[in-house]
Amino acid sequence: MGRLLPVLAAALLAAVTGPVPAAEQQFFGYGYTLEGDRFRYIEHHRQVVNDAGAITEWRVDFWDADGNRIAEKQFHIGENPAVPGYDFHMIRTGYREGIRDIGGESITLYRQKADEATASTTDIKPRTQACADSGFDYFVREHWDALVAGDRIKFQFIAAGRLDAYKFKAERVGESSFEGRPTLQIKVALDSLLGVFVDPLIVEYDRETRQLKQYRGIGNMQQADGKVYPVRVSYHRQPPAEARAAVDAAQAAQAAEPSPD
Repeated sequence: MGRLLPVLAAALLAAVTGPVPAAEQQFFGYGYTLEGDRFRYIEHHRQVVNDAGAITEWRVDFWDADGNRIAEKQFHIGENPAVPGYDFHMIRTGYREGIRDIGGESITLYRQKADEATASTTDIKPRTQACADSGFDYFVREHWDALVAGDRIKFQFIAAGRLDAYKFKAERVGESSFEGRPTLQIKVALDSLLGVFVDPLIVEYDRETRQLKQYRGIGNMQQADGKVYPVRVSYHRQPPAEARAAVDAAQAAQAAEPSPD
């Protein structure tokens, strides 16, 4: 059951609030082992935002501490931002998962493990209170006032990596600060007896901007044996010294991309 919470690891990403001019914006997440606090990787997020402030394109590249690209993710934003389509690919192992066919009542989940020749698929009809992957961040902002008030929010989380959907709950558990700004701490856990055996996730959101600032829990990056591990991912304004090589590699790769026609 330890693989149920990893599917939320990539979902808890920074939000965009308020109308802004259509443009590309970027930010980085810095991943560390939860035990030992060792730097492992960065997330390089690139988003295109329209005039209304909605994300229309979203790409994430993952780079290890030595500056090697280890994974990639591409989102496909549909009418329901809480349940986006996406494709996630681990470059070293070949593992792939995602969601497609998001335009109808049902969506298709797919997963292909490193030792599988073809992907496994299943169709799921999202419930009213449902989210998937990065859509969890949208879900948090939609229920922000209730979370601040201390309400427990129950929802369906659609997990492509498990080819299934599960009952989760989110609730405020405290307050803290990040880079000198107040944050709201939210606990995310399975809403079942199985939750007793699975450690919850703890996420911190900026109280004013409602942007994700820190995540603690099981990660979505795989070790050499294909297993995931607990991480802390922090979204600092400036890169830590230990992440410089990874950030430089990400920026160099972006600069080398051909200009769009």
